[in-house]
Amino acid sequence: MRRPALVLLILLGLLAGLYFWLQQPGNPLSAALAGTATPSLSAPEFLVGPQKPSFSKIELTDPKTGRSLLLQSSGGTWTLKENGGSQAAASQPKAENSAGALRDTQILRHLQGNPADFGLEKPSLLLSIEYIDGNRLQVKIGDQAITKSGYYALLENGEIVLLNAAGVEELQRLLSAPPYLFTPTPAG
Repeated sequence: MRRPALVLLILLGLLAGLYFWLQQPGNPLSAALAGTATPSLSAPEFLVGPQKPSFSKIELTDPKTGRSLLLQSSGGTWTLKENGGSQAAASQPKAENSAGALRDTQILRHLQGNPADFGLEKPSLLLSIEYIDGNRLQVKIGDQAITKSGYYALLENGEIVLLNAAGVEELQRLLSAPPYLFTPTPAG
């Protein structure tokens, strides 16, 4: 038998032996390679969360353009007022989806630093929520994180947080395309 063939045969035998040894229960090398599952350190934290009372008002303002939107709920029916204009009927499914997205907005991280470093001195969006029990929440939303995973926000208590991008982008869409109720124009 040639020498390279013999070396290859020995290597194949060693690999087969190693394979069978790794398949044995309680094998220390398999346990070390598998690692251990690390439980999540904390439950997700929400800006509003599902446990809070229902919303009675959601107000959004873009301080740079002055554009504003007020969504009001009375008896489960949403109405809206854009830029201080007259009250109009809102599309109920779209308004409910927006309220749901707001409830699903997660706080990804708590941060420390100067609010100006996060675009919070001149915020891009102001959010004011009033619940049916009369409590209020006000949030200033600043710059988008460089990773695009979220937006920096300043809470009423002065805490700076990173909010998930999807929730903030839904609020931006709500302001740019309010959920008016479609009413067909009568033909005539």
